[in-house]
Amino acid sequence: MTLEQAFELINNLDVREPLRKFAPQWATVFVDATGKIVDVIRFKQWPKPSGTLHEHFNQHPGTVKFITQPGLYGSLDKLREKIADCIIAHQKY
Repeated sequence: MTLEQAFELINNLDVREPLRKFAPQWATVFVDATGKIVDVIRFKQWPKPSGTLHEHFNQHPGTVKFITQPGLYGSLDKLREKIADCIIAHQKY
């Protein structure tokens, strides 16, 4: 997945403007050791800790995961910086 595609999903830009308030308000981004975005999983409500959250985080083993909301990374540069942080996290751990 490209940075632009992930940015679009995170910020719900694939949803028409009038319907964005009903779009998912959370997303988990999975990044591998090379900085490739493996997946973006969106959800409307925070997963419940009793199993669902654990299953959610174990979907892509060996990746760094971070949770975001629409608008948190308002530009491609900010998202690119976060991906760079994920690469550093892979190198440290």
